[in-house]
Order: sequence, then structure tokens, then C-alpha cells
Amino acid sequence: MRLLRNQGMRTRYVYETAGHNYRLTDLQAALAIPQLERLAERNDARRANAAALSEGLEGIPGLVTPSVVPGRGHVHHQYTVRVTGEARLDRDRLAAALLEEGIATGVYYPRVVFDYPCYRDRPDVRVEPVPEAERAAREVLSLPVHPWLEPADVSRVVDAVRRHLAP
Repeated sequence: MRLLRNQGMRTRYVYETAGHNYRLTDLQAALAIPQLERLAERNDARRANAAALSEGLEGIPGLVTPSVVPGRGHVHHQYTVRVTGEARLDRDRLAAALLEEGIATGVYYPRVVFDYPCYRDRPDVRVEPVPEAERAAREVLSLPVHPWLEPADVSRVVDAVRRHLAP
């Protein structure tokens, strides 16, 4: 990571790979440092929201909620569910129905990597059938999980998803 963040150099002006300058400016650092002091609190809020979503959405046919591997942690930057073929609505129809109710969602991984022209012809990207990745790309939908959600907001999301998907 240091190599990549330092413009691809391990030693000055000896470029080993393409890299970038990811160092912060003084102004960016001044804004970031106070945010870091609240990071644990905000991650805890995300975890609590994710746990409430998982509990509330449990058992809905065709809806797969994210899981956390035992003994591991998760910050739930996103709360991404899969809306499978067994669901009453497909992913896009569910997203539209939630948006009508004022609930924003996101589709952050809509295609497999080689479906993007900038990657298709790269020698390090293999273009081959990947049916599970393609299916996942069609099914993923991220629900609100940010740390500023109130319990009532989480309940509203759960209720809306249940109304549209539960039998």
C-alpha cells in the first residue's frame, strides 16, 4: 500500500509500479483528524443499525441479508442485500418502490469488472463466464445504514421492505 500511495516508488524516483499521491493536504488532515476521533462511535452506530436491519428483515423469501463471520468485525460501510429470483419484486422494482416512499437505496456493483470498457482489454483481466458474479450484480441492493439513522428510520426501512417483499 505504501508503494501505491507514494506514486509507485519505494525509493525516490525509482518507479516500480503505477501509483498515486494519496497524501492529504494540511487542510484535508485538519478536517479528517476530528472525524477520526468519532470513528469508533460512528462504526458502532452502523453496526447497531445493521443488526436491527438483519433482525427485522430475517425470513423474507428471496432476500439475503449480509452476514458477519464469527470472530470477525464489520463496519457496515454499506448494508447490501441480495434480492433473488424468489422475491416478490426484483431488485430494480424494489428500489423504485422504496424510493417512492422516500427511502434511498444504492446499486454499487451493477456489473462485473470486464463489462466496463476500461477493463475489458486489460491483459490482467480475464473475460470468461462468471455466472455467480453476474447474478450477484443483478441482485445487490444497498439499504441505508449510516450512523445518523434513528431507530424509527431503521424500522421504517424494515417495514417498507417487508411490505413489498413479504408474503
